[in-house]
Amino acid sequence: MIEYFINADLVLKSGLHIGSGKSSGVTDDPVRRCGDGRLLIPGRAIAGSLRTTATRLAPRLFGDEGICQALLPAKKQQQDKPCNCVVCRLFGDVHPVEQSTGESDKWDPAHPSQLWVYDAFAPANSHTFVRDGVGIQRQTGHAAENIKFDYEVVPRSAKFKLSMRLAYQLGAKEDTPIPDTTTEEKVTQLLVAALAEWVAGRGQLGGNVSRG
Repeated sequence: MIEYFINADLVLKSGLHIGSGKSSGVTDDPVRRCGDGRLLIPGRAIAGSLRTTATRLAPRLFGDEGICQALLPAKKQQQDKPCNCVVCRLFGDVHPVEQSTGESDKWDPAHPSQLWVYDAFAPANSHTFVRDGVGIQRQTGHAAENIKFDYEVVPRSAKFKLSMRLAYQLGAKEDTPIPDTTTEEKVTQLLVAALAEWVAGRGQLGGNVSRG
């Protein structure tokens, strides 16, 4: 197995809100925290945002090979087959189906994610603030009457410790095929390109991303 470990500081360029889904005595919608009270960003939220970025970049990097079925209309997707595009090789297949047993139409099984993204934690002394919000009427787009709430926000410039692991299985058993090195290079290239977008400040996390 070949493994790459990525450790970095994730620095907010604007306020961040990832809610816990439970109200508290301080605010209607507090941010996520771990058991010891530290602020956290769930790894699945980071991975989901990275995947969105990678899905957008892949067709530009690899042409048709980079087009994920998730980009296609539902009626054009082959949901009974794995997608096996470069994005799905990195983050896990959007159609996790088993290997075909038919003689006329065989395909490889769906690939699991090669990237593990861990929860990102802020220092114990990190601070937050509470921001007011109003409900919006879907039909008109205007503020709804008598629907006011507040939610907790992590301020800009806050830092979270980001950790990821990229792993390639290289045939530990005789019946385990060695992966195509060309494909693995593309997977690595895609991850680097997606992270470069984040380094350039074009990553988005949490709710209300239009406001930060």
